[in-house]
Amino acid sequence: MRTFITRLCLFSWVIAGPVMADMPDPHPLIDDQITVKLELVDKISYHPNLLPIILKNSDYLELTPEQIRLFSQWRKDNFQPMFDAMAEIVKGRADFIEASLNSGISGNQLQAHQKKLFVLQEEVLAYKLSCRKNIISTFSTEQWDSLQFLMNDIQISGGD
Repeated sequence: MRTFITRLCLFSWVIAGPVMADMPDPHPLIDDQITVKLELVDKISYHPNLLPIILKNSDYLELTPEQIRLFSQWRKDNFQPMFDAMAEIVKGRADFIEASLNSGISGNQLQAHQKKLFVLQEEVLAYKLSCRKNIISTFSTEQWDSLQFLMNDIQISGGD
């Protein structure tokens, strides 16, 4: 049953992607659909999803219109392929668990499957590091300090 629910959720995410791609660019600061999607698959990476937090707290961080434009452009260019890789990891993990309970699957096959998941995780990390580089090159020292304070606050409170 859990596998069915997982696959149903993944299917809806995969279907929503192309539909969202045809929609006009969302509000430059907050896109709740993107934020919700990222929260659903956020646990597949150690690196936090910084951009939704930054955009949600744009007033606190005193973002300039140019920063908002650059961040919105990065999101427009990179969100869908990053999310697709994240969704593939979620599906791959569900498939891995199912395969690991199949006595006909060898240990070598499971290792090969896990290696594919590691490659996808590296791909997601590359996207997140690209976003981080964009943030670092765009932020002032004060904005970076404010982001660190904000992230600490979020970790302490358990959410944003």
